[in-house]
Amino acid sequence: MAPGPPQPQGTTTQQYDQENIRKNMMAVTVCRTGGTVLSGVCAGILGLESYRGFLFFLLCSAVISGGLFVFAEGNPTKYFLKAQHLLFDGIFDGLFTFVLFWTLFYGLVHVY
Repeated sequence: MAPGPPQPQGTTTQQYDQENIRKNMMAVTVCRTGGTVLSGVCAGILGLESYRGFLFFLLCSAVISGGLFVFAEGNPTKYFLKAQHLLFDGIFDGLFTFVLFWTLFYGLVHVY
């Protein structure tokens, strides 16, 4: 293997273990999915309708991201390649799960 390009003086390279980063991303996905389910249940029980439910989703996603940031000791680049991976990846992937549990519990509590 050929050596990499010369590094400017005063800089260091950081090495990451891909397996650990993959495990960290899976843990974030599990946390986001659980939080999305819980927020959908809460939105349904509270009887939120229309845009208020989606605003509730955005609020809960922000709270989950903040909690993950605190859990990462305020330094997400220690556990992920970029801070955006912790804070923003997968937020809208859980939107359909949120809507599923939102409508399910809205129907169970307020319709039946």
